[in-house]
Amino acid sequence: MWKPSLQFRLFVGITLGIVITTGVFSFLSTMTVRQNTERTLQERVVLTQMAAAHLGNTLQQSLKQLAQGPSAAPAATGQTSQSSAEFLATTLHTLPIRPAYVLLTDARGKVLLTAPDNPALDGADISSIAPIRKAMYSATSVVSDVLQDVTGSRPVVYLVVQIDAPGVTGRMMAIAVVDLARTNIADSLGPVGTGGTGYAVVVDSAGAVLASTKPLAPFNTGVHSRRFETLIASQSTASGTCHGCHETLAGEVTRTNDLMVFAPLDSPFRWGVMIAQSEDELMAPLRELQRRMALAAVVLFAAALPVSWIVLRRLLRPLQSLKDSSRMIAQGDLDSLIPRMGSDEISELSQGLEEMRRRLKLSRRELQQRIERRTHELAALVRASQTLTSTLGLAELLDRIIATAVDTVEEADSGVLFLHDAGSGYLIPQAAVGYRWDSLSRVRLAPNEGVVGSVYSTGRPIIRDTETEVDFMFGTVSAENRRALLDARRGRPYLSLVGVPLEIKGATIGTLILGSFSEHAAFPAEEVQFISAFAAMAATMIEHHRLTGEAGQAKSLREMDRAKTEFLSSISHELRTPLTSIMISADSLLAAGGGKDNDPRTKLLQNIRRNSERLNKLVGEILDISRLQTGAMKLNVEPVLLSEAIRESVETVRPMAEAKRLTLTSPGPDGLLVSADRGRLVQVLINLLANAINFTPPGGAVSIALKADRVYASIAVRDTGVGIPEDEQAKIFERFYRSPKMRVKGGMGLGLSIAKALVELHGGRITVKSSPGNGSEFSFTMPLATEESHEGTNH
Repeated sequence: MWKPSLQFRLFVGITLGIVITTGVFSFLSTMTVRQNTERTLQERVVLTQMAAAHLGNTLQQSLKQLAQGPSAAPAATGQTSQSSAEFLATTLHTLPIRPAYVLLTDARGKVLLTAPDNPALDGADISSIAPIRKAMYSATSVVSDVLQDVTGSRPVVYLVVQIDAPGVTGRMMAIAVVDLARTNIADSLGPVGTGGTGYAVVVDSAGAVLASTKPLAPFNTGVHSRRFETLIASQSTASGTCHGCHETLAGEVTRTNDLMVFAPLDSPFRWGVMIAQSEDELMAPLRELQRRMALAAVVLFAAALPVSWIVLRRLLRPLQSLKDSSRMIAQGDLDSLIPRMGSDEISELSQGLEEMRRRLKLSRRELQQRIERRTHELAALVRASQTLTSTLGLAELLDRIIATAVDTVEEADSGVLFLHDAGSGYLIPQAAVGYRWDSLSRVRLAPNEGVVGSVYSTGRPIIRDTETEVDFMFGTVSAENRRALLDARRGRPYLSLVGVPLEIKGATIGTLILGSFSEHAAFPAEEVQFISAFAAMAATMIEHHRLTGEAGQAKSLREMDRAKTEFLSSISHELRTPLTSIMISADSLLAAGGGKDNDPRTKLLQNIRRNSERLNKLVGEILDISRLQTGAMKLNVEPVLLSEAIRESVETVRPMAEAKRLTLTSPGPDGLLVSADRGRLVQVLINLLANAINFTPPGGAVSIALKADRVYASIAVRDTGVGIPEDEQAKIFERFYRSPKMRVKGGMGLGLSIAKALVELHGGRITVKSSPGNGSEFSFTMPLATEESHEGTNH
């Protein structure tokens, strides 16, 4: 399978980079052209709005000048006043819109005076002309759309203003008539830069062309007239491109591709200005910029490819040589030197690779030495484990551990094994090599005392490589222990010392100390790792020996407990037979004696009967405990009406409650069915009620409460008794437990234990809530009866 070379992959990567860069460059240039296009269009919009504003201002000034009026009105038709004539002459020549002629009419539209003088219009009624009629009735200034002149011979625009004249009743009208054939209103747009192909057009409210800077067919509606009419009516500015045909003044039809912007004049003038320019001319600079950018990108791309290929070949040639050298190193050749190449980063790379080769060669030599050492240590550990795994007593095991440690670690010539004594809290020496035992056995070190205590308390090895360091730690030992230790090592100073913890499952059980009287820094870090591993193995051996002993003790305890259970079961059966006979005999004697209460023999028989029942109950409890312990207890599980079981248990203990004047309350029938052994459920309730009655003082109350969810029914027995201390609540369910703080007559402390076992045997759970002086609440759960439990089941 073909695998591309590094040079090829880099070349492809660089090519992709150039392509991406070129694409980004093209995208940015396109965005720039688009932004400039939008900016140009916005400039055209502003230019058109300025032209419309300039034309609007011209019309406004013309209307304002017309509105000034003459200082005196003509006396009558055909008569002139000097003031009116001067006003009309001045207006004709100075009005910004440059009218063809100017008129004065009375309020009814009858011509009073014209300038220049036009006898044909003197006294003429021109009120039928739409803008004049509108000005007459609306009292507002009017600028008309394109209309025919009064004579009907030429297109004109009327500017009509109502004026006041001194000495005249009513108002007159000053009218300026602009001849569109002689006056180009487009000249009033101000300076409009439209290039060689652009032009400006003024249209009226019907979209008809009033004037244009380009020869067009005037005074007619065109393809855009309806659009212009709508924009003027809504006072909206719009822009767009026209791809249509337009007729010139000479009648020629030309195909255009113009960018057009339209802006209406401000109210009240219902005219508009449209400026158009060839899109090709307007966008030519931007398109030229875009073309040059594209050409630059292509040139850059074409030049970058061969240059990158050449540069890559030059750069990768020494890299290929370094790759061959690295392959030799990977194959294990660490003896061949790597030559220095060039003087740039590749040279630094070759030097680095040569340094790596040299260090790898050194590391391999060190690793071989370390492997040999580790192999020796592992072999020593295997020998030590074989020595320690034989069956030994604890003392012999500890002696063999310390002897094996000193023999295995060549640098060590003495050692001590300390174990922590839980009773005294001290670290006590258990075995030693190179010490005088009669002196060493007196040492009792506390945690944090000396090297031994520090290793035990921190759980980390401690190394002391010089006599000074050892003596410093030795100074933290108490005076009595210091004397014993000095005497045990015969006054010899330690030159090196190492202590490691004996740990098992994260718990430290002691400290292993190895020392050298002859060598400084005798225990390097690698040696300490081996000693720690040996200490871990030794701790496992010690713990195994301890667990083996505990397992033997546990087996003996289990045998004793089994024998006790069998004895209790046997003696309970043996006691029940004579008890039954005594109870039957007492009942027979009571029946034969007539049951006289004042007879001493009757009282004696009743006492015998009552104590026999109590003893029979105790025997029954012992038998129940025995069955529960051995798993011989069988349950006859069936649906049980809970209210009936509660009623039966309440009636059983009611005499006890009445004897102590206690209020005993229970819930009424509820229809709850539980899956239980009826007799054992009643037994649980009686045990809990009897316990509550026993520990409730006279005058108190005992009650039963019920609640249920979808799976379990919960029964709570509450009392107002003395309560149970928190530290005893976990013990009250233990067999034969009786609180030392609360003594009651009778009972063996089995009732709550039996109740708990029976509830759990049913699959329920029993809990207690109590505090001294606030009474107690024992709650237990029983599973609700299901369809499957209706048939009854033996457990």
